[in-house]
Amino acid sequence: MAAISKLRKHSVLLMIVIGGALLAFILSDLGRGSRRDSKYYNVGSVNGEKISSSDFNKEVDNITNIRSFNTDPKTLSEMSYQIRESVWNDMVRQSLLNDEYKKLGIKVTEEEMNDLIRGPEPHQYIVSNFTDPNTGELNRAQLDYIIQNLNNSSMVPATTRDYYLYLESAIKKETEESKYNNLISKGYYIPNAFAEKEYKEKNTNYDVAMVARKFKDYPDSLFSVSNAELSKYYNSHKEEYKTDETRNIAYVIRDIVPTQEDRTKLVSNVNDLYKEFVNEENIGQFLAAESEITFDTTWKKRDDLISGIAARTFDANPNYPMIAPFTEGDALYFGKVLAQANRPDSLRASHILIAYNGAYNSSATRTKEQAKATADSLANVLRKNSSNFADLASQMSDDPSAKENKGDLDWFTDGAMVYPFNEYVINNKIGSIGVVETIFGYHVIKVDDKTPAIPKAQVAIFQRNIVPSNETYQREYMDFSAFAANCKNFDELMLAASDKGYNIKYFDNAQRMSDGISGIPGTREVVRWAFEDNTKANQISRVYDLTDKLLVASVTDIHPQGYLSLEDVKSRITPLVIRNKKADKANAELKDMMQGCSSLEQLASKLNTTIDSAVVSCNISNLAKYGSEPKVIGSMVAAAENQIVGPVAGDQASYIFVKTLKSNPEEKTDFTADRQRQESIMANRFKNMVVKTLQDDAKIDDNRFLYY
Repeated sequence: MAAISKLRKHSVLLMIVIGGALLAFILSDLGRGSRRDSKYYNVGSVNGEKISSSDFNKEVDNITNIRSFNTDPKTLSEMSYQIRESVWNDMVRQSLLNDEYKKLGIKVTEEEMNDLIRGPEPHQYIVSNFTDPNTGELNRAQLDYIIQNLNNSSMVPATTRDYYLYLESAIKKETEESKYNNLISKGYYIPNAFAEKEYKEKNTNYDVAMVARKFKDYPDSLFSVSNAELSKYYNSHKEEYKTDETRNIAYVIRDIVPTQEDRTKLVSNVNDLYKEFVNEENIGQFLAAESEITFDTTWKKRDDLISGIAARTFDANPNYPMIAPFTEGDALYFGKVLAQANRPDSLRASHILIAYNGAYNSSATRTKEQAKATADSLANVLRKNSSNFADLASQMSDDPSAKENKGDLDWFTDGAMVYPFNEYVINNKIGSIGVVETIFGYHVIKVDDKTPAIPKAQVAIFQRNIVPSNETYQREYMDFSAFAANCKNFDELMLAASDKGYNIKYFDNAQRMSDGISGIPGTREVVRWAFEDNTKANQISRVYDLTDKLLVASVTDIHPQGYLSLEDVKSRITPLVIRNKKADKANAELKDMMQGCSSLEQLASKLNTTIDSAVVSCNISNLAKYGSEPKVIGSMVAAAENQIVGPVAGDQASYIFVKTLKSNPEEKTDFTADRQRQESIMANRFKNMVVKTLQDDAKIDDNRFLYY
């Protein structure tokens, strides 16, 4: 009531403040009038076709909702940037392809769509989403029910409706693109002569003997690099330094750490919780409400637990089974040992699954009673003679993998299998055969092997992270904000940081839609600020709150779209120019030393080195002992046999070599499979290249940074 009384008292002042704020908002909106009609309602455009923010957000929401079915909320939140990127790329791709479809007359008719959804051979998306797990058959009744009642929210929930419409859209897109790709791929043909040539080249191996001078043996200090040489290299490789618009960002980051007082309060709080925990009957519920980690009853060996829990579980503990509060790292812990036993850590078993109607993911028609009788009968037979276990598993098991593994599950860790199955293998001797029921049905299990038993335990663990209090956070925020406010430009930020003992860090070549500063979650807003129209070089940002950190940034360099300058790439170019100089020196030395030599042995003797050997073909790019040398291997394959060749400079060394034929490929006359494989490779390559080519030729405006 007191608060309401105060509001009434100052109601006139409050109306003036609110009125002023509304007026300012309206005036600022009027000042942006021209923007409202352009990019500020669109996230971008492709060849003049606008992508509205409403369409973009709707698609983002659709994908987010679909992924929410099997993704926890925290992970889904962290995926928001990736989802927006995926949606943007898909919308750009679709816009470009739609233009191509119109030109070529590619479309998917209503009749085709109906056939893809309800026809005798439906699209894979329909099959995977509407197959009944109990029968393994397409549930056409469920599919028809959804289609017929699609617009009746009382019969088909909105989430189901949206997901079905998403499937329809995906089927249409994939079918259109498949038609388009087929048109392109059918335009490529490999003659048999080409297939034969490639077969022989890839399957002909050569022995190569070589003498090499490695570039790393020459110290960089031997070589000076002039600006003219750097400029020459830059001009001849300029296309490699073409870039989108980027920013270089400098930043100061300050961790907010708990004080001793914060730690003391947390210890006191945890001690109070421990007193409750000692007498707590519902441990799972208590930990779900109070702990940073969830209740886990799986058996753990010593190495599976943090050192403090392990020591108090497996070594002498006066409070046993309770684990009194203790600190380890940045967290407080306590717990309770629920059980201890010696158990093997790795197990091996074989099984025959006899499923029944109603078991999980089962299409079996037999009843539960029939399945039990069959499993018991099999077990009785196999106890007398287990030598045909594998044959019976491949014939009778309802586990799809049995056709390949014949029931052998190989080695698995304790706890990896469903609980009743796991415990049977744990508690029975090697060679034992028994029947166990799980959610999948009845299993006839044979214990094949297990490692020696080791001490293990089930432990209920409480964890509370040691974090700063609100008071500590507020104090740190005010102090860091005062530090940032005193800096008007980057130079002042550097001086102030030096005085405070802060480190200046750098994030170079940030792109407009970068998710944030590498390694620092939650910094997308920093990148957005760096690319705003009114952000200038050397300007200082506001203070960003990153939960347990505070950050202030400055844009040190602005690189427009185009080519990076020589100055920007000098540090990258210099080692490459030096490498070329090393290659020239190595080539000259090898040429000189080769004078008067008629064999590699003589050359190796002069150089006081050994002759290396390798097997090369058109199918490899790495040279044994040297690494990636595609150009050199190409020269070796193309060289004449039994002749000294070189020097040939590569990426790692310069080489003089002799090539001899090692093996010819197996003779054959039918190259149909080779031709088809090459055509398939080219079809896939075209599929990946088409959109990239369309994008390179398109005018794409990306305004997402205005929104995200």
